[in-house]
Amino acid sequence: MTPASDTLATVRRVEKLRQYMGAQVLGSSGKCVCRKLGNCRRAVMFDGRGAPRPEVSFAAGQLSHVGRHYDLTLGGKPCRILVIAMDTVRPRAQVTLDQRHAEVMTSAELSFTDRNPHMKGTTSALRPPWGGSREPIGKASNSA
Repeated sequence: MTPASDTLATVRRVEKLRQYMGAQVLGSSGKCVCRKLGNCRRAVMFDGRGAPRPEVSFAAGQLSHVGRHYDLTLGGKPCRILVIAMDTVRPRAQVTLDQRHAEVMTSAELSFTDRNPHMKGTTSALRPPWGGSREPIGKASNSA
C-alpha cells in the first residue's frame, strides 16, 4: 500500500492544537495555565505511595511535536502514528509547539548513531512499516 499525506489537513490540525494548548496548557505569556499542573507534578515527583522521588525533575509545559505528514492514509484508510515521549531529558519548562518542532527536526538531521535514545527508538520503530531495514540499532542504515 502506498501512503498518502494530506499536509493541509495536518496544518489545520496543528492550528487547532495550538489554540487548545494556548488556552489550556501553555498560555501566550509563556506561563503554564493547565488546571491539572499540580496533579502532573505530583505524579512525576512522588511514587504511588506518596514517597518523594528525588532522582527526577519536573518541567511543565513541554508541548508536543506533530509531524507535517500526520494526516496519512494507507489504501484510502486513515493511519495515524503516535509516539509519546515520557521523558524528554530536558529540564527546561515552557517549550512551545514551534520550539519542539525545531528540536525534532534538528535531531532528525543527525546521523542515526548521533541521535538521543528516544529518537533512535522512534526511528527504529518507524523504519519497518515504511519498507526500511529491520536490522537492530547500529547495524541499519543511518537514514531515517
